[in-house]
Amino acid sequence: MARRPHEIKVRLSDGEMKLIEARVKATGCRTIADYLRRSATGELPQPTNRDAEIAEALGQLCFAVNRLDAKSQSACRQLSRNVQELTTAIYKWAGF
Repeated sequence: MARRPHEIKVRLSDGEMKLIEARVKATGCRTIADYLRRSATGELPQPTNRDAEIAEALGQLCFAVNRLDAKSQSACRQLSRNVQELTTAIYKWAGF
C-alpha cells in the first residue's frame, strides 16, 4: 500500500457531500478518498450504467435546493428544470 503522508481537510455542504457519495457509487470506487484520489490523478473510472446519470441529476437537484430562495424566480425555475432532469433520468433508468 502506498504511503500517503499528506492530509487535506475540506468542508462540504450537504448537497456537495451527497453528490460526491453518489459519484463514488456510480464509478465503483471503494471509498470517498479513493474517488477523490483517482479524480485528482485522472484515473477515475467511467460510470458503467444509468446510475451515474441519476446521481448527477440528484446532485444538481440538491444544489438547487440549497440555493433556493422563494423570492427568486430564477432559482425556482432552475429547481424545476433539475426536477425534470431527474425525472427523465429515472424514467430512462427504469426503461420507460
